[in-house]
Amino acid sequence: MEIEDTKEAFAIPDLWRSSIFAHTNLSTPATNLFPEVDIDVPSIRIDNPYAPTKLLNHDLRLPDLETFAFGPLEEIETHEHSTLSITAKTPSCLDIAEEDIWKVAFDQGPAFQDFKFFTWDAFEKQGHNESQSAYLSDAGSKTFDAALTRVPHAVNSAQGSGTIIRSNIFYRSLLQLGLGRPSMLFPFDNQLGTFTQAIQDMKFSGYSLQAVQSLVSQLIDCGNNFRELRAISDHDRTVKTSPAKVAFLKVLTSAVDCLEEVLGSRIGSTHTLLQLQRLFSRPHSLLVKINQVLALSTLCRNDMDLLSMLYREIQNAENENHRLRNVLHEITTRTTQPFLQKIDQWVGLRMNNSFGAGLRQEDVLFNIVDSVEQELGLDIPNYRYDGARIPEFISSDDGKSIFETGRNLLLLQKHHPGHPLLSSTLHIDDAPQTTWKFSWADMERISAKAKAYEANLIGVVQTQFNKCFNRKAESGEQGSFPMPIESNGLTYPFSVELLDAIPLFNADPSAHIHKDEDKLECLVADLIDAEGLGDEESLLSFAPPIVLTPALSLNPLLTVQARLVNSSCLRLFFRSHCLRHHLSLQKNYHLFGDGVFISRLTSALFNPELETAERQRGVVRTGVSMGLKLGNRTNWPPASSELRLALMGILSDCYHTSQLYLSRNQKKTSSSLRESNDIPGNLSFAVRTLSAEDGEKCMDPHSLYALDFLRLQYSTPSPLGAIITQDSLEKYDAIFKFLLRLLRMTYVVSHLPRGLNASARKFAVESRHFVNSCTAYFFDTGISETWISFENRLDAIEQHLQKEDEAGDIGKRVNESLDRLKEMHERTLDGIMFKLLLRRRQEKVMQLLEEIFGCILEFSRIVTENIGRGETVTAITNLHGRLRSKITVFISVCKRLVGKKGYGSIRAFGKDYEEEENTIERLLLVLKMNKSSDGDFHKG
Repeated sequence: MEIEDTKEAFAIPDLWRSSIFAHTNLSTPATNLFPEVDIDVPSIRIDNPYAPTKLLNHDLRLPDLETFAFGPLEEIETHEHSTLSITAKTPSCLDIAEEDIWKVAFDQGPAFQDFKFFTWDAFEKQGHNESQSAYLSDAGSKTFDAALTRVPHAVNSAQGSGTIIRSNIFYRSLLQLGLGRPSMLFPFDNQLGTFTQAIQDMKFSGYSLQAVQSLVSQLIDCGNNFRELRAISDHDRTVKTSPAKVAFLKVLTSAVDCLEEVLGSRIGSTHTLLQLQRLFSRPHSLLVKINQVLALSTLCRNDMDLLSMLYREIQNAENENHRLRNVLHEITTRTTQPFLQKIDQWVGLRMNNSFGAGLRQEDVLFNIVDSVEQELGLDIPNYRYDGARIPEFISSDDGKSIFETGRNLLLLQKHHPGHPLLSSTLHIDDAPQTTWKFSWADMERISAKAKAYEANLIGVVQTQFNKCFNRKAESGEQGSFPMPIESNGLTYPFSVELLDAIPLFNADPSAHIHKDEDKLECLVADLIDAEGLGDEESLLSFAPPIVLTPALSLNPLLTVQARLVNSSCLRLFFRSHCLRHHLSLQKNYHLFGDGVFISRLTSALFNPELETAERQRGVVRTGVSMGLKLGNRTNWPPASSELRLALMGILSDCYHTSQLYLSRNQKKTSSSLRESNDIPGNLSFAVRTLSAEDGEKCMDPHSLYALDFLRLQYSTPSPLGAIITQDSLEKYDAIFKFLLRLLRMTYVVSHLPRGLNASARKFAVESRHFVNSCTAYFFDTGISETWISFENRLDAIEQHLQKEDEAGDIGKRVNESLDRLKEMHERTLDGIMFKLLLRRRQEKVMQLLEEIFGCILEFSRIVTENIGRGETVTAITNLHGRLRSKITVFISVCKRLVGKKGYGSIRAFGKDYEEEENTIERLLLVLKMNKSSDGDFHKG
């Protein structure tokens, strides 16, 4: 279609019409796609070595498609004279297939030394002169140095342009400086303690003085850190120090050695100042951080301070470069390894090291040892928990749990050496060990190992424990485990240690010796060789916060071990050592829970109808139904022989005929029921050690304190001392002393003389009501109710233990430990003392109550000695008025205690925390229910 033929813009042309260009007269043959170029190439005279030598038709020819067949093509002609001048060395280098072509090109020198490059300007115009570059950097280093000399103020007018040093010498000196080694250009000044410059304004050719000195100052700081770390580590190696400090210095020395080794291997690949600066930048930051940590370690007083300091430092470095953080993590891991090994040894994860029994006082990092060698009723060293001797990354609750686990294992080792927990390495291979981990994947592996360890150990413990205990239970003996088998003077655990050591001696030592060093070297190499931002997977690694890391990496194994040990010890205490029997024994006799014992003791102390145990001239004591007859004699206190005669056989008879004894010995025949008169814990009467003031009070037989010298003596059998401690026995003794006074008051008011006058009769009724009301409150609410609550918790624990045995889940239902059980027992006694007004903060109330009891005893003495005499009426009337006033004050004080906020103490059993009920209101209610004749008992 032709443009000029178009009449209308929107007309439809003839699409099949030929183009106007088809009629143009071209000399192109019809068989060729492109026309021939009519150029006489050989006639062109161009002084150009690249000009063609033949016609373009020869070079641009196409194969004939009709006659073309596969076959070899003709060889392409080469130029007669090559434009590239190749030296004689080139063929030999090119013949080597694996030769570095860039190295070959570098060895040949500049590419323009043997031939000339042409530009388009020179190609088009002969004699063209190339213009010089406008950039100073393209002119060469000498031009740059000359420019700095001409214009010194452009960089640093104070120092000038600097002194140029030979590059190879200066570069080697900088490398030695970065590694902390002195050289001629950078000697070490011992007085200043730093590297110095032999020439202050040294620099490279082509660099400014400011740029070079910036690199020099960085390398001086790096070299000083290197030298300082080497000097401190070498000095501290010769000083005797703690295990954690030794491990800390060792890992720092290894880090510095690895850093120096990796830097030494990378030095050959650096050829410029930028490469040198990049090579030492990250090592310099690591050295600075290590020096900071080392400086802080000098302020640490002990291993716990050192470990806590490292924990704080890795917390501070949590947001720093992840590679630097990994190196700090490894330093912390290897420094805490001795401490974690001692924890494993203490809790029983390293059984072949004799765990707790082999630890010395300085090795026990989380508790102290008192001067007392053996704790009462435990037969083990008297370890006491000290929270100041555990590092910060272990919480107080976890520290107490670790301490309890180790002490319970000591109890097992002392009293049940054959328990499966003490020989777990015989049944479980590759027992896990506690160690630091920092990634979620490692945390999951630790949790899986802990579960597998727990499952295997539960099977062993359940099988052997139930088998041994059931066999002992059928024979009526206490369930226990066999003692270690002795052979040739060597005990069983020692032979186990020898067997465990055989694979260790047969193993390849290289796998254990260089494992940590290789890991640290890899971390240091990764820190130095990191390119840019580094590995994205490492940068985005999914790891928990450092605050949670210790709990997630250490607690799984420690919790499993604590749960298994506590559960096993609870079973042994309840089933093998009869803990409930000994606690009931205290309740029956120390807390007056046995009615027969109360009756026998009351008769032996106060009954005037019994034969006196007092030595009398000319009278032979028969020893049958003898008593002290307190209140009917003038000489007091009784002699020790009188006490033995009066109280002889009371405890033994009451115990061996009690339901407590019979229930424990149900399988024994009646003939062998009482083979021995011994009572558990050698329970017996004894004389209390009193001060001089308290001794004077005991001299008066009519005073309330006349029986304060009498006590019950009980020796806690081992290992029940973990529950019934010395503090508990002191509380039992305080309660027994008060109940003995209350027992005397009950006897006195119930045996007041009959036939008294109206004033004395009224006094007797009111005193009897007051004493009986207090007695009922103290025994029913103070003792019985509190003790029943404690026994219900013990019943629940035993039921859960039984359910665990049936389900095969040891430690899953019972969370209590021996220390928690001891706490429950002591808090029960505290609750009883609180309700009996025996706590120290209730001392004023107890003094008021003792004064009321003193008035009643004084009244009893008066009416007993002067019954029927008129002159006693005035004394009784005065005494009655004093009694009423004191009772009124006592009631008013109790009223204020009822409304006092926070008067009830806080008690804790397990995880249940509740405020103790202020039951003093019950005593008030009983006291106000007086039905005396005048009805004004409770006025005021």
